[in-house]
Amino acid sequence: MSLRFRIVLIGLLTALACGGGAMLIGEMQLRRLVDSNQDSAYYERLHTIHSQLAALDERLNKTGMQRAYAAEFHRLALTRLQHSFAQTTDHAANRPIIIDASDQVVLGSDRPESQFLANDTEVQQLRAQGFDGQRWLVINGRQTWLRCHYFEPWDWHIAYLVPQSVYYADVYQFRLRFGGLMLILVLVAIAVMAWLIRRSLKPINGLITAATAMAEGDLEHRLPDARRDELGILTKAFADMRQAVTSQMAKQLKEIDERMAAEQALRESETQLATTLDSIGDAVIATDARGQIQRINPTASTLCEHPVDTAVGQHLRDVFCLETDDDNQPAIDWLEAVLQEGRSFILPDHGQLVTPSGKRIPVTNSVAPIRQVDGSISGCVLVFRDISAQAELEEQLRQSQKMDAVGQLAGGIAHDFNNMLGAIQGAGDLLGAKHQEDQRSRHLIDLIITACERAADLTAKLLAFSRKGKVESTPVDMHQLIRQTCDMLSRTIDKRIIIELELDADPATAAGDPSLLQNALLNLGINARDAMPEGGVLTFGCQRLRLGPDDYPQLSPGHYLSVSVSDTGSGIPQDIQERIFEPFFTTKEAGKGTGLGLAAVYGTVREHEGHINLTSVESHGTTFTLLLPCSSDHSKKDSSGHFLSATIKGRVLLVDDEELFRSVTRHLLEDAGMEVVEAADGEAGLAAYRDEGERLDLVIVDMVMPRLDGAALFKRIRAINPEAKVILMSGFLGDARVDELRSQGLFDFLPKPTARKDLVVALGRALSP
Repeated sequence: MSLRFRIVLIGLLTALACGGGAMLIGEMQLRRLVDSNQDSAYYERLHTIHSQLAALDERLNKTGMQRAYAAEFHRLALTRLQHSFAQTTDHAANRPIIIDASDQVVLGSDRPESQFLANDTEVQQLRAQGFDGQRWLVINGRQTWLRCHYFEPWDWHIAYLVPQSVYYADVYQFRLRFGGLMLILVLVAIAVMAWLIRRSLKPINGLITAATAMAEGDLEHRLPDARRDELGILTKAFADMRQAVTSQMAKQLKEIDERMAAEQALRESETQLATTLDSIGDAVIATDARGQIQRINPTASTLCEHPVDTAVGQHLRDVFCLETDDDNQPAIDWLEAVLQEGRSFILPDHGQLVTPSGKRIPVTNSVAPIRQVDGSISGCVLVFRDISAQAELEEQLRQSQKMDAVGQLAGGIAHDFNNMLGAIQGAGDLLGAKHQEDQRSRHLIDLIITACERAADLTAKLLAFSRKGKVESTPVDMHQLIRQTCDMLSRTIDKRIIIELELDADPATAAGDPSLLQNALLNLGINARDAMPEGGVLTFGCQRLRLGPDDYPQLSPGHYLSVSVSDTGSGIPQDIQERIFEPFFTTKEAGKGTGLGLAAVYGTVREHEGHINLTSVESHGTTFTLLLPCSSDHSKKDSSGHFLSATIKGRVLLVDDEELFRSVTRHLLEDAGMEVVEAADGEAGLAAYRDEGERLDLVIVDMVMPRLDGAALFKRIRAINPEAKVILMSGFLGDARVDELRSQGLFDFLPKPTARKDLVVALGRALSP
């Protein structure tokens, strides 16, 4: 039901109530007035009739003949009354009824109201009650008003019987007219009210429309014009409310946009964070304030051996178990310190992550608190990394540094030792040439030379380990070299040891010194023999492979030959594997090994810019794997250029700071037919060359000398005479600078000690036409 209808209905009901009340009150007042007027009017009429009858009765009494003329007078009276009533305009219902002494209606018997008096019983009852007075009766089912007066002389009852419709005709007329008037007034009121309501409701309807539009999201709908009444105030209030709602909605929309943007940024940040955490190599674990894991990346999941879905929700100490090498006790106290005190920690580098499978992984890690905007601690983040490879590299670095230190020491000793060996060997060669016929002396001299050669071989091993030796880089067929090595071993090792070959490289050419490489393979074969005293299988393998930049950081990427020597012997204990390449370290009994075999192998491989790996399990055998750079040149170096010259003549400048070696070498040169000029160091040698340069055929220079070393002296001499022939000698079995000096015109290089025949061959090559 609409508001307009309700207002109209209320107004109509109010008008009807007011009109009905007014009409009721008016009718009540009118009824009182009618009752009073009717009573007076009918009383006067009865009194008039009574007076007329009294006048006739007086005339009758004057005649003195009451009985004779009584009936005649009665008729005369009734006739006069009928005649007077006939001339009036009164309604028939307003005419009287006269009942005589015999209870007969003598006047007005033609009226329906008189019929109730036809019953004697009714007349008697009326007489018994008395005709006088007035009352309401029900006659023929209608309310009828009775007014009766008794005329005693004639024993007549004069009565007026007036129907209610006649008695209250004015009231009914008033009711009809007033009702019509009220209806007109109500209709007019309804029309006025409708007009007023419509006019009043127009702004309300406008507000309703605006409110509906606002509810539907249209905040720009036009509001009704402002008025100066209550509706105007309501319209202004609504406009203010709409403005406030618009402002609030704009603010909320802005906040929603900002929140959505923040949520989007947060989702993108979460995605980026998850992607970053999943892709980085470091392991990351984040917890809440209770230490419960909230996030763990795949790297941490793999290291801790806990799947991501099961690790989330567990306590950190149940997933990440860290122990130190010092006391083998869990190092987890830092977690409480981080969560309670908010301190950051870098945990000890010697900590080890203990996994459920029992693995111990060296890790380096740090932990820091996660703080909210208000500074409260909401958790911690743990970042750790598997440093097994780093630890291995550091161990290799320490081993390399240790080897380099030992090598430096060995190189220094070998240099001086080779100078002394050179003197001894040279003196022995000179003595042997002069005592060819004396067998006893010749035998002793051979012992001296043999001892020098063995000492020189020992020194060569030291220099190979220390990487002070000079590698003659030539193409080497490793398949052929391995077969030659196996032929040599097959004649010396126990027949219960079976030698097998697995040669799969194609091509199998490495760049290196064949003698050093064969010596390395022989050393590995002899060690394998000693590890299988009851027999076994010795396997030599060779495969070709390509190494990437991440396979072996210490090696350059490229093609390599993987040469392996495997045995099924007793193996090498884990606790000594780190020392296996140290010089003079051996597990053999005294007199059965010098401890330089594997050290020499290590030095040879390093000198060839390669790498050696050891894999050994006790009681299950050992495998050494040599990684050697491949050579693109498959030709072989011709070593047939050495020859002996029967006649050697010339003048030579000998420059060496070791007097003992210089003296023996001078005798060797003079014995070969050379004229010798000596110099004790580089400066003296340079001065001697300036003085004797034109008469010198050859210069022999030691590499290591004070004031001016051999390389610098060579360059000075070549600056004076670009055609000068210079031979360098060194106790290092060569020098890394020799190749550079050869490119600058160096004629030859001889290692110390040098056998007499090698020296003579070098002289012959230098002085031959």
